[in-house]
Amino acid sequence: MAGLKSDTDCHKEVAVGKARYQRYSQKAIDRIQRLVEEKGADQIWAEYKAMREDQAVRTA
Repeated sequence: MAGLKSDTDCHKEVAVGKARYQRYSQKAIDRIQRLVEEKGADQIWAEYKAMREDQAVRTA
């Protein structure tokens, strides 16, 4: 939705030994806060649920 994982300024995967961790930057947090202010949490959840349902239909 917000494209955070595809933006290298917002997301990094860090390896510690064999474990891998997803890390988000302050820039990602700022982007999320702006998105919540613009759309509201209810609208974001509705879009996320619709996206997940669409993915489930395609993989079934």
